[in-house]
Amino acid sequence: MSRTFDRRSFLTHSAATIGGVAMAGTVVDGLLESAAGAAVGISTKKPKLGGTITVGTLSDVPNYHVFNGSQGKLDASGFCVANAVYDPLFVMGENGTAHLPMLALSATPNANYTTWTIALRQGVTYHNGDAFNAQSVLANYKAAAADVTVGLAIKPIIASVVVTGPYEVVYNMVIPYSSFPISLAEQQISYMAHPNSFSPTYTGIPLGTGPFKFKSWQVGVESQWVKNPNYWRHDSAGRKLPYLDGINFKTIVDNPTRNSALLSGDVDMILQQDGIQIKQLLHSKGVSVITDQTQPADPALNCLIMNTTSTLNQYLLWAGAFAGTGILGVVDYLEAAGYYQAAVASGDSQTSALALTQQWLGGTANGGPGLSSSQVSSIMTYLESGKLTAADPAPASTQLAVYEGTLGAVNPSTLTWDTTLKPVVNNVNIRKAVAMAINRSTYLKIVDDNVGAIADGIYKKSSKYYQNPGYPEYDPSAAKALVSAYKSANNVSEVSFVIDIVSGSSSAQQAFAFFQQQLAAVGITVTPRPLVQSTLINNVIYGQYDCATWNQFGGVDPALNYVWFISLPAATAYPAGLSMPALPAGTNIAGAVNFAHQGDPAVETAMLAGLAAAPGTAAHTSAWSSINARFAIDMPYIALDILVNAWAANAKVQNWAVATAADGVSRTLNPDQGKARWDQIWVS
Repeated sequence: MSRTFDRRSFLTHSAATIGGVAMAGTVVDGLLESAAGAAVGISTKKPKLGGTITVGTLSDVPNYHVFNGSQGKLDASGFCVANAVYDPLFVMGENGTAHLPMLALSATPNANYTTWTIALRQGVTYHNGDAFNAQSVLANYKAAAADVTVGLAIKPIIASVVVTGPYEVVYNMVIPYSSFPISLAEQQISYMAHPNSFSPTYTGIPLGTGPFKFKSWQVGVESQWVKNPNYWRHDSAGRKLPYLDGINFKTIVDNPTRNSALLSGDVDMILQQDGIQIKQLLHSKGVSVITDQTQPADPALNCLIMNTTSTLNQYLLWAGAFAGTGILGVVDYLEAAGYYQAAVASGDSQTSALALTQQWLGGTANGGPGLSSSQVSSIMTYLESGKLTAADPAPASTQLAVYEGTLGAVNPSTLTWDTTLKPVVNNVNIRKAVAMAINRSTYLKIVDDNVGAIADGIYKKSSKYYQNPGYPEYDPSAAKALVSAYKSANNVSEVSFVIDIVSGSSSAQQAFAFFQQQLAAVGITVTPRPLVQSTLINNVIYGQYDCATWNQFGGVDPALNYVWFISLPAATAYPAGLSMPALPAGTNIAGAVNFAHQGDPAVETAMLAGLAAAPGTAAHTSAWSSINARFAIDMPYIALDILVNAWAANAKVQNWAVATAADGVSRTLNPDQGKARWDQIWVS
């Protein structure tokens, strides 16, 4: 099932990765075998130079001027295009455990994994001829940290980057992070863009060090790229890469239409994530297919993501990101205190400094927030009282308003967030009822044509991290009883919520029809909210949703999931001092990109233990294994099945399943969880 952006739309391609039971007769050691016995997508013949291929992708970016690893919102298709334009610092080896050199040569930790020293490759240039160096890495980090969404995903793990030589940088971590080099291979922040492209007024083209250069981009339709004649890499025989003269990426949102485009010759290759369409490809003549079901990675989870608090994103509210709500964030208070203290330090009297602060808060000059008169009055009253401290950064009433004041649901009539409605998905028994109402076996058969495997959490059953989590079994009678009990306890006659789906996708419509039928049988009414992908993902980020079709998680190491599950005690200082000490003891607040808003201290404790342990050790494995069981209790994600990625190509496309690291010899994981590399493809 491919219903919406996976988490790659935000940061990493560790989401779209496959595990589980291989389809009989389709996968041998990760690659299909042709009738002649040669592995599909691999050629030992001397490559022919030249030619152009067209690749059918699932989606496109909203704005190509900020298409890079630091500012982009990359999904599976975005990673594919990025591999044509940019090089990563590292790539993963084909066994899925070792990170191999690309723009970076090595990564060396200190004793407790709180710093990582990265040695960089010399002699590499961007498409415009400028040199890649340590300052480039620093500029990419600064742009990522400053980005309104990417920054939220890296600030919990990266504290700073320091240049320690012309070709050396040190990453300082927020917490011990033993798997960090994998992030520099698998997350979008691994891609190094030209520093000039990070200007707020930049309207130029994407500039990388990669094998292809910009030709044209019609957003939502097609982007075209031509060979970079100065690309720094060679193959094992010393031939310059890439082999192709050009590559085009054509956006085809609808899954059946993408298949048809390949079979008709309109495109040469496609990425497919829909089970029914994958099954069709496997029985089609004239195309070759590989899936990643037996790759050395845990699967992406096809699921229904639930807003477990039924509130807007509390972290973003606390940070003042929702001006339209009228709720002040702690940042407003802290900025007021900072402005006042600066005025006093410059020689103004306390009275004058207060007056200047009040004026600044109500305007927009010198970076003023332009708050309403009532908001300004609230802040000034607290500031004048002298109560504003790091331990108590805002009035208790403000803290409670953030925590409780946006409780609501999506109105099924207007399809907008409505704080006058009583939510239901914040009740764990309703979420459990939803899980028990959905027959995952039937879902796999009807929606995904038995391509893939039933899921009961974030790990495949063959994973070293898998232990039976005790996920609720299909039991419509028990689900109906839970719904009836909820109705009686809350004195309501109906249980209903809205499910967000991707508009323009026949697969999404089919999946919703299945959910609607299954849930109606246990007394739950659901309404669809069809949205374009970018709107759906933004609603989930901001928490303006009840439930959404989703695929997320997985990857070569579970540490890649840390930012998506993080929650912290309310009284603990978040980055920028975002603490909520007025909230009840024991309250955990989800991190900015914990989209389900689950706040389970047991999950946080286990993740920190796993991150501090060396990869591959018993402590590492045990810590990450325990998380799945907590999700089977908290039910933030209603498991369905695994996301299968399939690549298919016509007969002229050669060597498309081969990729190597910087040495031109060491094989990398490719296609890697839905994305592919392009520099060693050639056409016959």
